[in-house]
Amino acid sequence: MQLDLDLLRTFASVVDTGGFGRAGMRVHRSQSTVSQQVRKLEELTGKQLLLRDRNGVMLTDDGELLLAYARRMLALHDEATSALGGQAPVRVLRVGVVEDFAGTAWMHTLADFVRQRPAVRLETVCDLSVHLQRQYARGQLDLIVAKDVLPPGVHSPIDLPGDCELVWSEPLRWFAARGYQPPAAHSASLPLVLFMPGCVYRQAAIQSLELGGRPWHAVLSTQSLHGLQAALRAGMGLSPLNTAAAHLHGGSHGAGSALGAELAPLDETRHGLPPLGHSRYLLRMTPLDTPAADDLRLLAQLVRQQVRHWHAQHTRTAMELAA
Repeated sequence: MQLDLDLLRTFASVVDTGGFGRAGMRVHRSQSTVSQQVRKLEELTGKQLLLRDRNGVMLTDDGELLLAYARRMLALHDEATSALGGQAPVRVLRVGVVEDFAGTAWMHTLADFVRQRPAVRLETVCDLSVHLQRQYARGQLDLIVAKDVLPPGVHSPIDLPGDCELVWSEPLRWFAARGYQPPAAHSASLPLVLFMPGCVYRQAAIQSLELGGRPWHAVLSTQSLHGLQAALRAGMGLSPLNTAAAHLHGGSHGAGSALGAELAPLDETRHGLPPLGHSRYLLRMTPLDTPAADDLRLLAQLVRQQVRHWHAQHTRTAMELAA
């Protein structure tokens, strides 16, 4: 058996983009040609490499094994071509970030990285943590900035995978417009402003309320942090947030703006609200054995610095607003 680099490149592109059509755009071939090339590679190896359904493609165990070798073979080929005087290939890093980090903080990270690695192209996906984790596990992303929640009462860190590190942790709090008073009676339903199902903050809030026997209802479910903050400022309800996310866009519209009051954490004891635990920002990075490994390590370092700076900055802002 002799593996064709062209077939391997097409196969890797299908995995990276999540579909035959998008892969075709990357390798400049029609969707049918991409499908034929993957089928030819499966015939050559005698293995089914991909599972296909209406939601896209998923790697089989044999596909995951071949993908690891394919990436190394393609990287060595591109490195040899460059060393022998050919045109240097464009290195691509595929990155996934949660929405609250995808704004100004990510732009600063991106600008710093581009200044130091102008020949590397970053492809960024912004999504919920659960979706980013899934894409990372499938090999579709090289680095992700995701979130999880450490449950209340858990004081020792939960073991993380070897490719995952904790970058930042802080209490997850109930936020609302400054001066907002949630329903006082324990039997009264709490109006919640939430991210869409799948959000780890939403899951933590619902679980805490249901364990405490407190009824709730969602007055708004949204994918947009801007939309969630606007609903809170308008007094529609309360929401589980960390300090940075609560104050991320607060500088552009203060208490006198059309969007209403600034956001502030609620006193859990005073209002009879259950604790939410700790919000954690996690960095996961593929252990590459390719020329792009150094690029990925630099990006990871810039992400660490920016996450910590970003959170420290917004924590100071929140303290100044509370003073």
